[in-house]
Amino acid sequence: MSAPYMDTCHAGFEAERSEVSTTAYHYQVDVTRRADFNSTRHAVESMSFRMAANGQIRLIGIPRNFFTGQSPYNFQGDLVIRPREQAGILPQRASFEPPTPHALNFFTDASFPGKDSWEGAPRISSPKNPASMAIAWKSWPGIANTKYNKRSFQLVGCTDFRVAELHALVLALETATVVCRLQPKMQRVSIFSDCQDAIRKLMKADSESNRNDPLVRRAVDASHNLDKKGIRVLVHWVPGHANIEGNEVVDDLAWRTRICKNPKAMPAEIPVLMKEYEIPEHLLAIEETNHIDFHKSRKARLSPYHQTLPAPSYQSLPWNNQTPMGAFQYPAPVVF
Repeated sequence: MSAPYMDTCHAGFEAERSEVSTTAYHYQVDVTRRADFNSTRHAVESMSFRMAANGQIRLIGIPRNFFTGQSPYNFQGDLVIRPREQAGILPQRASFEPPTPHALNFFTDASFPGKDSWEGAPRISSPKNPASMAIAWKSWPGIANTKYNKRSFQLVGCTDFRVAELHALVLALETATVVCRLQPKMQRVSIFSDCQDAIRKLMKADSESNRNDPLVRRAVDASHNLDKKGIRVLVHWVPGHANIEGNEVVDDLAWRTRICKNPKAMPAEIPVLMKEYEIPEHLLAIEETNHIDFHKSRKARLSPYHQTLPAPSYQSLPWNNQTPMGAFQYPAPVVF
């Protein structure tokens, strides 16, 4: 849809995503209309954006001063779930472009024990059968192929894979608050998660059921801390198993963390409250043959989606564009 026909909400969204800036709104995007967005009574909903996507995508803008002034329970940042064919563009760029002093990109993932591993026990992660989560990011200064910084945790007392995914997202936000202290020029933190349910949980952070959720509270608190420093937060859905490097890195790391045997760090009993235990990377070594066999079996199940992604390039498309991929050429990178 051409610019003259954009409504105010859509136009502000386009401007925010095309440059590092701080607008008067935070934005939420979802591919379904089922999600109850944060504080919709105060939100401005885009009509042109929704119509451009055949009514399947919803975009709303929430005044930023509403978050800090009236509702401390809301997530302070942009929460975005785009259609699969568009959702991979930004995280693919984040995987291949060099880190900058202004933007920090995290990838998160979690691993939960499979249905055959419980042996009749209750399905709650335990010291002998833990869940796990992993985060990875590249720090400035660095080049395009800079190695990822990584953190991984075993999770005991977790009842659901969605909880583990949200936990990973929370740890990325909290890690970002620490990393940004060392990078005073930071303006944007982007977190890429392959769990839509975790992102929708943050969209409804202000609901009665989520206000007292300790993970949601941690995420909200971290987002407010970053915003107070002038750092804009984006949580963006990334398609899983789509050959996107950053997502593949944390997917592999989460799996290796879950199967790691580290009795010194783990309690003998399941704690009363869910708890994470950080696992040093040097303990994650596994037999090379097992590692190869695992990836062979997983690759066989991959979707052909990754074949549709454009080759990594510093002239990649802006993630918010509605036009099919490959139709644009830019003389310079678009900052995100």
